[in-house]
Amino acid sequence: MALTLEQKKNALSILVEEFGRAGGVIFTDFRGVNVDGMTGLRREMREKELRYFVSKRTLISRALNETEIEVPDEFLDGATGLVFTDEEPVAASKVVEDFRKEFPSFIVKGGIMGAVTLAPADIKSLAKTPPREELLAKFVSSLNSPISNLANVTAGILRAFIKVLNAVGETKGETEKTGETSESTGTTKDSVPKEDSGIEEAVEAEESTGAEEAGATEEAGETDEGSGTEKTVVTEDAGGPEKTGESEEVSGTEEVDGIEKDSGTEKE
Repeated sequence: MALTLEQKKNALSILVEEFGRAGGVIFTDFRGVNVDGMTGLRREMREKELRYFVSKRTLISRALNETEIEVPDEFLDGATGLVFTDEEPVAASKVVEDFRKEFPSFIVKGGIMGAVTLAPADIKSLAKTPPREELLAKFVSSLNSPISNLANVTAGILRAFIKVLNAVGETKGETEKTGETSESTGTTKDSVPKEDSGIEEAVEAEESTGAEEAGATEEAGETDEGSGTEKTVVTEDAGGPEKTGESEEVSGTEEVDGIEKDSGTEKE
């Protein structure tokens, strides 16, 4: 049944709107698929938030021209059904490829994703891609891995730093204990000079005593020398035979002098 002009205008405006907002479009050939199959396909696509339109080649070409989208001519051959998705055509590719397993006559011509043209093999590869949620989870996990490694490295550095601080604290404590021991030892050493001072005082007393004794000895020696001289004089008077060397010299001189004096006296 031919479409009226008004119906064609409505269909064209819908296609222009869909091509303008779609994140991806898959071109299919639905020939050989029965009504029940097409109904099931539309229902599944609605559940996946996908939209499926069947239109004539002329209307699709005009919509592509108005949205300035270029596709290969073979995408428009035969009966064309369009699968529109607002996101990347991964979910749409899965639905289409699963439907082909049930209806092998259902053909995938290709698709577009933004300005990129997709071949039938690309649609099949996209169908094997994990769902968006799974990809996001893997992406977040890959982002968390370096963060986890960085956290582990940072924690290791902090642990090492804490160990160094503890070691420094222990060393400082031992140093303080050693300082206190040195101070107590220094105090003991300070008391030792007091004993030494007592010894020094005793030594000085002994030295002074020795000096006094030495002085007394010298005085006694001088007295002995004086006494010896006097004794020598007395000995000279007495004429005693025992004399010291020094006394002999003195007495001899006196004797000689005495003789000379006596001789002189006698001569006179």
